[in-house]
Amino acid sequence: MPHRLPRLIYSLAGASTPRQVAHVLERAAPLRLSSIWSMNANEHYEKPVWGESIPRKYIEDFREVQRIGHSPLGNYARTMRANPRSFTHGEARRRLTPTGRDRLVFDLAQDYGIRDGYVVAHGPWTVSFVSERVLNDDRLSREMRIALDIGARAAVYRLNELMPSKKTRIVELSPRELAVLEHLSLGLRVPGIADHMGIGVHSVREYLQRAQKKLDAATTAQALVIAVRRKLI
Repeated sequence: MPHRLPRLIYSLAGASTPRQVAHVLERAAPLRLSSIWSMNANEHYEKPVWGESIPRKYIEDFREVQRIGHSPLGNYARTMRANPRSFTHGEARRRLTPTGRDRLVFDLAQDYGIRDGYVVAHGPWTVSFVSERVLNDDRLSREMRIALDIGARAAVYRLNELMPSKKTRIVELSPRELAVLEHLSLGLRVPGIADHMGIGVHSVREYLQRAQKKLDAATTAQALVIAVRRKLI
């Protein structure tokens, strides 16, 4: 792949659809392209672009695993965003030591003959490759990692041009909703917030639930993160 990078970048510049971007990357990469994901402003994964060689049945089964809410590889990739670093499935398994439902995505891969993979996390994007062999140093050299990283990032750059990020929905929180979130960000728990604001515990919880719903957050902690990132508090 290293010697193909100039042509890859040229071909990506000519791709006019996300599907064409995936096709160009898949033809140049030494590993099979699995999928390219992006995340929206609320930290939810958008619809992915799948590699052409990935079986439809695998995609259906993967969606079922995702529906259950367990995507350890995706969650692990999200932790890389502050300090981007690519990783193999094997490296992720060793760090995560998944058990129970967190193993489902790994077990699913094994069922389809996928023994390993390589994930490139870049901003809100995750580019995943898969392999029928374990990716040790012999099969995934430092030079190949660099080439895969550059190729994935070039593809993401083109996708950003073709799929501009959706504008963040304007959210208007009430003064009380903002206040409880701000107190929460300072480390206060619900009883402490209630005491500090001079209102009941039930009212604090209600304001938190309203803010969570307005921010389209799955949890109160996620609502707090979104509020901070949007500089609401």
